[in-house]
Amino acid sequence: MHHKKLTAFILTAVLLFTACQPKETPTAYEMYSHTADQIDSETIMSALSEDLSSVNVMSAKNSEKLRDAVSDIRINNSRIALPLLVSDLPEGFLVQYGKGERLDNDYMYFDGELIFGGERIEMNDGGAIINSGEKLADLMLLKGSGMSEREGIIFSVTLSSDICKWSFGEADICSPSELERIFGTPSASECLSDENVHDLFYVSDSGEFARFMPSVSAVMITALDCSHLEDNKALCEYVPYTDFDNMTDLPPLTGEKKEFEALSVFKGNAVCIGELFTAPYIPVSSLEGDISLIPLETAPIDGTENVSDKYLLLYKGRYFGAVMAKRRSELTAEEGMIYAWYLAEREYLPCDASLADIPLSQDTESIAAYFENSELKEDGSFVMYDICDVDGQEFCVFYSRSSGVSALIVEPVENK
Repeated sequence: MHHKKLTAFILTAVLLFTACQPKETPTAYEMYSHTADQIDSETIMSALSEDLSSVNVMSAKNSEKLRDAVSDIRINNSRIALPLLVSDLPEGFLVQYGKGERLDNDYMYFDGELIFGGERIEMNDGGAIINSGEKLADLMLLKGSGMSEREGIIFSVTLSSDICKWSFGEADICSPSELERIFGTPSASECLSDENVHDLFYVSDSGEFARFMPSVSAVMITALDCSHLEDNKALCEYVPYTDFDNMTDLPPLTGEKKEFEALSVFKGNAVCIGELFTAPYIPVSSLEGDISLIPLETAPIDGTENVSDKYLLLYKGRYFGAVMAKRRSELTAEEGMIYAWYLAEREYLPCDASLADIPLSQDTESIAAYFENSELKEDGSFVMYDICDVDGQEFCVFYSRSSGVSALIVEPVENK
């Protein structure tokens, strides 16, 4: 949705401002200096209106907060500001141009990717291929005809916690309550995906735009006012990203076979994520520090007076999986008890983690061979369970791996 609509208003804007360009050979900064002449909040709202039931412009005070945030975007600790000339990116950051589309004789629009640590290999056609490196973001770019790739401008960046740590001004999490505290009431809030989670849209009075996507912990930021393009260069800085340095994978389970014992998970290190250790059955309010939870949805539990709350789980700003909590409906979400942990595959995470002392980095077959009361199915999924008593309360404990997700579920047995 957003690529199609934003490309439409970029096309309109470019065709309107090209006549305003300096007639003598301009610098790259001068070339794009008039992009704001025809871009305002009404332009953006009209581009979004077909997909959203209503869009409101932010107040002057909150619009200023969004403009400030556009000048303070952190990606793995380093800082950029939008819009930005490609050549002004901080040290180590490169752009891989993707598919292009001609807007008129003077301009091209491109999708692209922000890469860190790669090697730029120049091609005969004037473009380049980035060899190796780490993808950090999706981009949208505008480039004048005859200008090099380094003279294109980045006017939109999409940041997602599964591939980078990000912040946007004060915002470093897609929590609706936090976003409203920082930026005020959203310009629009609507569910545009299969997930039953609303995306939050903010449109400033001068045309800056942000779309927060809680279901994937991502944000898309767009700004076309290039009148301060050269000033934005001075705001950029490279800051080393060492959050997960020196974290080695956890040792695998080896030795003689043993049974999976439910009681063993009721200890302070049954859930290990990087340098965090916690028991699996804990109040939501007890998770602090480097752990962040993004609320996704609340649903009633059939046949009970309880509700379940689903959260996206972040560690040091990076996506790791999800948790489920259970509470009586009259209690606050913070009072809910986390009973289920779902972690993604090790290859998609910045460091190792474990559930019930079983490392994500250990392959499923060797885990199944280690436990006597396990079951490895033909499709490669794996499950084991046990029941135990903790201070007079019975618990049913499940551990499973299926479709690349490791799960630990600790369910109190309700007395009938």
